Amino acid sequence: MTYDIIISRYNEDIQWTHYIDEKWKIYLYNKGNDINDLSYIKKENCGRESETYISHIIENYENLADYNCFCQGHPFDHSPDFLFEIKNFIAHDHFYAFDNPNGVYAGKFDGIYLECDVNGAPQHCGLQIIDFCKKINLNMQTNKKLKFTPGAQFIINKKNILKHDKDFYINLNNILISSEYSKDGPYILERIWNFIF
Repeated sequence: MTYDIIISRYNEDIQWTHYIDEKWKIYLYNKGNDINDLSYIKKENCGRESETYISHIIENYENLADYNCFCQGHPFDHSPDFLFEIKNFIAHDHFYAFDNPNGVYAGKFDGIYLECDVNGAPQHCGLQIIDFCKKINLNMQTNKKLKFTPGAQFIINKKNILKHDKDFYINLNNILISSEYSKDGPYILERIWNFIF
């Protein structure tokens, strides 16, 4: 089994990466100030963590790890036990019970799930989730309740990423960084990653 951790950093202190289990291959994407003592991939600061995640999938589509952990530059705001969780994931030979049948593991990362409607209420009212889903060719019911973890941090297995072809992710990224969704797109994706996978 192979394990990748994909980190979307802005200007957070990233020294915690020194404590990541060596079985995880680290992809550190930096959208902020330069980092002196760590290797990283420099990226333009757009699309928040969502753009980083999607770009990684596109660029590595043919060579994704068996398990992929996507997280922010300081995952502890939403997941105080983040380092323990990713270490435990491998220690248990990834036999975690995934939180849903789609192969997404996130529950203990954030400790809680939130739920919203297709307009983002009650946390982020006014999100155009239905319209966004239509643009990426996903059928979302108007009465659907969305269960999500704050912070958009999760582990996903490769086979669930590959349910969509590369063109799906290219289209998703183009829509995300379009002027129409440049502000709200990352908040929409935070709520629909489970739905996508």
